[in-house]
Parts: sequence; structure tokens; C-alpha cells
Amino acid sequence: MRTFLRRLGNKTNHLKHIIPLIPEFTGTYLEPFLGTGAVYLELLPKKAILNDLNSDIISIWKLIKKDPEYIIKEIDLFKTTFLPLSNGDKLKTCKKILNEMDNFDKKKRTVMYLLMTYCSFNGSIILSNKFYIGGLYGPLYNETSIHIFTEKYKEKIRYLSQILKKVKIYSKDYKLVLKEAKQGDFVFLDPPYLEEKKNSYTYNKNETFDISELKNELVSLDTRNVKWMMTQIDTEETRKLFSKYNIIEYTNKNSFNNGDNITLKNELIIKNY
Repeated sequence: MRTFLRRLGNKTNHLKHIIPLIPEFTGTYLEPFLGTGAVYLELLPKKAILNDLNSDIISIWKLIKKDPEYIIKEIDLFKTTFLPLSNGDKLKTCKKILNEMDNFDKKKRTVMYLLMTYCSFNGSIILSNKFYIGGLYGPLYNETSIHIFTEKYKEKIRYLSQILKKVKIYSKDYKLVLKEAKQGDFVFLDPPYLEEKKNSYTYNKNETFDISELKNELVSLDTRNVKWMMTQIDTEETRKLFSKYNIIEYTNKNSFNNGDNITLKNELIIKNY
């Protein structure tokens, strides 16, 4: 299943590199840095523990699990009033919603956050810890191509809701999630990339992330015979820090401005098996 959520760093285009390397496992699938959940949605394992520190994103997952019909109803209402607007008015509407985000009740805020990821450039609506439509490109909504307004999207939400009934979904420190991992489980990690700590964009407000702490947690998984895989950017620091593990290099295409500007980046898959 393709992901239902837009966000910078989505791993959908990486799946052809990742999925063939995932081993067979009999236990639970754990993903402590869930985001859009591209890898989880491709696998759809019977048992899973999903987590992300970003409460807005996890609220979407939890609301899909609990009340998909509310999401569908709110999206339909938004579509009816939004699509007839001019591009300028669409941009004004999205900015107004972002400014009012904290005034909505929890369920309304969750759906508006979901909608705004489609209203923004590359799904990025937080810049320097503030809600903001990233870039100068305005809303990307249109009647023919926007996935969130289609019947297929509704079917996906309803189907996923049934699957998530048996899934544990958290929004807490990833280290607490990893404590639940045991032999027979499999852990997939897509943590913040080492290079991202130098940028103004932060995924979680007041976020601090220490890659050396993560390494210690992974060593703990090793001692418990838990298989894990991690994606990371290809840097000298990354290779040095995880030199004792199996490292697979691949090249990923990143496109911006609707695909007009394509850059190639070397990324790594690091695994303990």
C-alpha cells in the first residue's frame, strides 16, 4: 500500500532498495521513527509497533485507526469549499488555517494538518519550529491529480483502519519503543539524517537527537539477538560510527519544483545481519 501522507523524507522511492533486504521474521515489526510509514505500509506485517515523536503525525495514524469516516467527511467538506477558489485564495486559505491550527479541537486539527501537508511544497509545513508553507510554490492542489481528494484515498483510509486495529501506535521517545523489541522481532529505523542537524528545518519542536545514543540502543538490540535495519545519509561520520555493521550503498533521486530540479544523493542501508 502506498502512503497516505506527504512529508519530506518519505521513503516510497527507496523501497526497491530496502524491501529486498528485509529478512523473514516471526515476531513483531517495530518502527520507532514512523513518519509516512512507507516501509510499514509496503510490508503490512501481522504484528507491529509504530511510533513517532511528532504528535501531529501520530494523531493522523491514530485517527485513521479510530475514526476513518470523520477524516473522510472533513476532507470532502474541505474539497467542496477549496477547489473552486483561485490559486491566490487557495494560498491565503492554507496560510489562515496554519495560523489557526492551535485553535482547533484535536480531531479537527489532525485532519487540517493532514490536508496542509498536501497544501505545501514537498509536504513541509514546519520551518524553524513554526507552521509555515515551505517554499514559494503555493498550494499544489488541483482537481485531477491530488491523491487526498480521490475515491481511492477513501478506500485506502478505510482499509488501513481495519489493519491498524491490532497495531500499537505510540508517540514517545524511540528508546522506550526499542525496549519492547525481543528475539524474533524486526526493527526498521529511519531516524533523522546526520546532515539534517545543520539545517533550519526540524521535524519535532525542540527536537534533540544524538546519533551516538541511537548507536548504543542498536548495540543493545544486538545483545538481545534482534535484527534491525537503518537508513542513513552516506557521510564519513556515518560510515565510521557504524563500520562494524553491514553497509549497503545506493543512490537516490531527490526532485524538487515538481521534478524540474533532480539531485542525486548517496544513501546507506545499515543492518546487523
